Amino acid sequence: MKEPLSRLSSWLDAHAGSRPIVVLLLLLAAVLGDASARSQLQGIEPSIRSDDALEHAVMARRLARGEGFTTGVIYPAELRLGADSAHPAIGQPPLWPLVLAAPFAAFGADDGVARATTIACFAALVAVSAALAGVRGGLLAGAVAAIAVATTDESRLLALEPTSATLFGVAIALAFWLCTSGAPAFAVGLVCGLAYLTRYGGLLLLPAVLALVFARRRDARALGACAAGFAVVALPWWIRNTWVAGQPFASLQNLSLWAPSLAPAAGSGPLFETSPAGGSASELYVNLRTQLPGLVAHLPFASVNLAAFAGVLLGCVRLDAYCGWLAAIGIASLGLAALTHPTGAEFVPWIPAWIALGTAAWMRHGGWLRAPALALLLASPLLPTLPTPMRDLRTLLHTREFLRDPSTRESSAAREALRACVGAGARVIAQAAPRIAWQADAIAIYAPNASDAFWQIAEDQDVAFAQRTSPG
Repeated sequence: MKEPLSRLSSWLDAHAGSRPIVVLLLLLAAVLGDASARSQLQGIEPSIRSDDALEHAVMARRLARGEGFTTGVIYPAELRLGADSAHPAIGQPPLWPLVLAAPFAAFGADDGVARATTIACFAALVAVSAALAGVRGGLLAGAVAAIAVATTDESRLLALEPTSATLFGVAIALAFWLCTSGAPAFAVGLVCGLAYLTRYGGLLLLPAVLALVFARRRDARALGACAAGFAVVALPWWIRNTWVAGQPFASLQNLSLWAPSLAPAAGSGPLFETSPAGGSASELYVNLRTQLPGLVAHLPFASVNLAAFAGVLLGCVRLDAYCGWLAAIGIASLGLAALTHPTGAEFVPWIPAWIALGTAAWMRHGGWLRAPALALLLASPLLPTLPTPMRDLRTLLHTREFLRDPSTRESSAAREALRACVGAGARVIAQAAPRIAWQADAIAIYAPNASDAFWQIAEDQDVAFAQRTSPG
């Protein structure tokens, strides 16, 4: 005999499982996500503050103006590509700037437009997470997942700044949903490719979706179709990188593998060297050995929602392929992060998928534990976090209150003064390079801490303005 929650879920699926009702529920989930994003942004002036968000905005503005994938934010390590208005962008994947460019072209490139686009992405993320949980565990699981994603503080951070993280979260959940809903293998590969072009960590999805696609029909042709979908999306970017940078997988993010194991001070490390040297396997091992224990101790996936994490583990024990592959991706992402200066914020885009599949696992395999497990999952935002979140994630969680303080708001007069002083197209070397590139439309080169490199760049690049706050 089924326990009460299982009977309720079966009744809902039988009486409210028609396509129009499902579409309506997904729209309601999107409205919930929109309301959640707007509520946390209440009292916060539209602004772009993080370096990544500013770099994305600079690329998007240039795309909207028809200047292609170029950027005014330049690291010393890429000066060999040239430092001018046509400088190719290789530091960031292209999809989020491309998505952001459309509203910039239609409504103007400013902070408010970037915020509205991010809110829309977060609304889509809540809806797709609900769809993923619903297909795997029924309508009740979908409703619980939607509420959990929309109310969990860490996932709500995805609506705080217009970075690629929000779109990346959508692509992750969408790839798993397409797999579980029986979508064509080619479409699954396309979405996996889009995830990769949003953040290069999306490559971790590829083996998972290939395995899940193959498991549906045991047909090798499906593997080929999935791989072809991925290649159709990724190949143009690889060709472009080969053309402008000499190699298909050109990315400044590769240099972070050779940074010291302890987080370097701002303005130091391989990215800030004019001729960065390649590293060795022993350096990678040192990073892994030094930084992995701290990641495991904090275990970001568990600290966000312990009940959802336990649901994914339950699914692994019950040989649920979706939970198993998500756990494998989680392990791989921990190892990758340990090599490249781990931060808790890097794991946040994966959290909605963990919540969705963890919720569905409790519905599928939880038995009499379903009701208390789902109650704990929903109550997780109100409960103490176990383990303790990583420091940078805790800092981000306090950022909202900081931004609500009127004294922290940027002065419009200061922006105008910066534009009047620097001027569009001026070449600047600065520690706040992304902010200057965005606000003054200048060519801004990140200032290294090393004095010899700083003065070498200042002389070689005909710098008109310099900004440096460190001694010397």
